Amino acid sequence: MPTYVSSDVNAGDTVLASQMNQVRADAHEPTTDSARIYASTASSVTITNGTPTPIEFDLEAHDTDTFWTSAGGGSPIPNKSRITRTATDDALYQLDLQVNMPDVHTTLDDITIKLYKNQGGSDTLLKTHTHKFNESVSSGKVWVGASDMFGDLTGGTLSYNSGASTFNLANTRSVIIYNGGLVAEAIPYPDSNNVNHAFFTVRLPYYDTNNSASDNTFKIHWVGDSTRNILTGYDVYWELASFDMPDDKGINASTWTNATGAKFDTNNTNTEYWLNVDPINIPIAGGNSPLTFALRRYSSSGDDTMNANANVLGIEIDYKPAIAHKHDETIHVRHLVNETGNTADWYYYYTITATNTDSNITTTDIGATSYAPYDLSILQLYTGGV
Repeated sequence: MPTYVSSDVNAGDTVLASQMNQVRADAHEPTTDSARIYASTASSVTITNGTPTPIEFDLEAHDTDTFWTSAGGGSPIPNKSRITRTATDDALYQLDLQVNMPDVHTTLDDITIKLYKNQGGSDTLLKTHTHKFNESVSSGKVWVGASDMFGDLTGGTLSYNSGASTFNLANTRSVIIYNGGLVAEAIPYPDSNNVNHAFFTVRLPYYDTNNSASDNTFKIHWVGDSTRNILTGYDVYWELASFDMPDDKGINASTWTNATGAKFDTNNTNTEYWLNVDPINIPIAGGNSPLTFALRRYSSSGDDTMNANANVLGIEIDYKPAIAHKHDETIHVRHLVNETGNTADWYYYYTITATNTDSNITTTDIGATSYAPYDLSILQLYTGGV
């Protein structure tokens, strides 16, 4: 088998080698750049629900070119929110934003992230991403009928010991036939110059202790007596109070909490029986414990003008339970933005908005101690645009 031996290198070969080396150098010249821009891990960031808030960063790690404006100040967009580029930085950019939420609140509806470009002092919305949470939150409903309430005093079916306090109890439970149709057990709340009470105890499964009054609707179902020929336009005044029953809780004069009352118009006309459903909203701090409620009719109130019995059939409790599996939530948003033919410098920035189904919860925390709220990576591809 023949052996090939290279010939001596001559002058022409030397020129060719230099040219090839230059080609190799051009081939290895980097045409991309990248950066990681992130928020400090020192603490969480609190944003106001319903208000778009520019995302501010604290640090940057980059290859050969900085992307981020580290200086403070800037209005209305803080300088630390700006990803800056110059007119000569035409390229295809890949922007990967990560938002970290260590504890998703039960009533958090969604997080909306928007990417803007500002050039020549004018904003352009480039991308919108909405991350929804509340699909996994269902409504909790519990029905407590009159048979599960107690307030008997005059009927003799229950003994009564006043203890440290005295209550005027609602009348004995009765079976009432309404206009020859519906037969129902009811607790009659009489019209008299006092405050009438009935009580019931219930356990609300998966109750979220962060809930507020607007999350809990107690719908009182009742029918008025026809002892008044015309009931239309008259009012009844209801109040509801709660008492949670954890181990070793003191029982004293301040036992009942979250008492809320309201007057409601009756729907009864002439001698016809009409069903009334009156909603009362109260917070329940100890909703994970069994709860005792006191349903009161303030017939002595000037707001209670219905001079007839109010026959309570039951109460429907509509509340928002906790998510069965609260967990960390990480939102990833990727945007590809093509920049070609720019004649002026520009910058990008993000805004974040949280919305909540509970109007009483006004803020949302992003991140936590040693838990970065925001992290952005930028990859500049194909210098010169596409």
